[in-house]
Amino acid sequence: MIGDFAARVQKGLEQLERNRFEEAERTFRSALAMNPRDDQLLHLLGIAQLRQGRGEEALESVQRAIALTKRKADYHNTLGFALQSSGRIEEAITSFERALKLRPDSSEVRLNLGQALLHARRHAEAQALFESILAVTPADAGALASLARAKWIAEEFESAVAVLREGIARVQRNGRLRFSLSELLLALGDFENGWREYLERPTRAGMLIRAGRRIDQTPAADALPARLDGRTVKLYGEQGLGDELFFLRFAAELRARGAARIEVAVDPRLVGIVNRSGVADECVDKHLDLLREPDWIVTGDLPYLLGSTGPKLPAPLRLRPLGARMAEARARLEGLARPLTGLTWRGGTSPATVDYAAPFKALPIESVAEFAAALPGTVLVLQRNPRPAELERLAARTSGRMADLSMLNDDLEGMLALLAQIDEYVGVSNTNTHLHAGVGGRGRVLVSNDVEFRWMARGTESPWFPGFKVYRPGPNGDWPRVFERVLRDFGATGARHERTEGASR
Repeated sequence: MIGDFAARVQKGLEQLERNRFEEAERTFRSALAMNPRDDQLLHLLGIAQLRQGRGEEALESVQRAIALTKRKADYHNTLGFALQSSGRIEEAITSFERALKLRPDSSEVRLNLGQALLHARRHAEAQALFESILAVTPADAGALASLARAKWIAEEFESAVAVLREGIARVQRNGRLRFSLSELLLALGDFENGWREYLERPTRAGMLIRAGRRIDQTPAADALPARLDGRTVKLYGEQGLGDELFFLRFAAELRARGAARIEVAVDPRLVGIVNRSGVADECVDKHLDLLREPDWIVTGDLPYLLGSTGPKLPAPLRLRPLGARMAEARARLEGLARPLTGLTWRGGTSPATVDYAAPFKALPIESVAEFAAALPGTVLVLQRNPRPAELERLAARTSGRMADLSMLNDDLEGMLALLAQIDEYVGVSNTNTHLHAGVGGRGRVLVSNDVEFRWMARGTESPWFPGFKVYRPGPNGDWPRVFERVLRDFGATGARHERTEGASR
């Protein structure tokens, strides 16, 4: 019995190490059935749940572990992540502070606390924490990237760039720092240097390594030639769904240079949509066996390989919904009061689910609910995986004028058809933003002061998304003021936007 228990725990640890989180959760549960009061197992179960993005369940598991053993820094650190992923930032800060008291020399906990303080807009405290790590370990890449992010959020843009440049001089081979620098440079409009540094993104390196390719292996080391007459170009989509759509806009330049054939491999959920866009001669499901062939170009490399430096940037990929799905969407929307406003408030990747700094956007739900209550017509919830409490709050404030269509996030063809027929779109940048732009829609994008290069560092418009208006809360995160501005603009411009001919057919 003891040997069986130990074997299950070891198996779960190996699954966790290999990022097989669902399997690890099942294994830990089977071990817990043998010893329900094992605090370490409860903590590991919470980690497995957290890495799957299930913060509320992880919260319960880790709290049970802490109830059994209160003085373990790791438990309070994980609890902080679970609270942060559930939107309970101040409680998360308290948990990280407890972890730091139990392990005052931990730079990891100090870093996590600083990230939570940034989320709470406590910039000075966060910067002080990051600087305290760098005072001891000047080449700590995590602290360097976090300090730059803190300065960026405080709108100290040039200082943020300087921090990363100095850090890269200390840690020259660190792809994470160079990728962070690329996003800052792109957001500031320095496309030439930004796209060169963008080649260092960790997701690209990891994907090529898994495919058995060198990370510097591309068909053209420096650039694609000015003429591609007679050539076949193969493009492999990467990163998230929105990223795959975003970078495929650059394929138009391949056509302009005379490419005879373009083949594209994307996420299976996008194959039909991309096929109908006309961007490629053939579009197939992506898988690593394809990428093992050296002639496939990962799409995020295209801007660099094409020498895209602006000021004229490629337009969003044009997308055509299916006729049958358009009819379904019309039936779904029939009888709802106009205008129809799509609404999202969260996007990106939770910091608890990845090992690197990934974009994560979350608007305060109370401000979102107040905004929704003031909107005319019908509010369409298009948020992926909305929490029950969020839906309850929105429903209470909108008095029967809310329709929950969040399930369409698992049906991109259905979502595309719906977006082609709504009147307004308001929310954070996510996959739906790219789909909405693809059907000729216009929207209002709420951008935090974190780095989102597609929406630039300054201004109310983005060269990547013509017709979308950008709203920013400022360093102090004044979202109520942002929502007031959106409401004023909403009334001034009217709700119905004209779409280009054929976009919604």
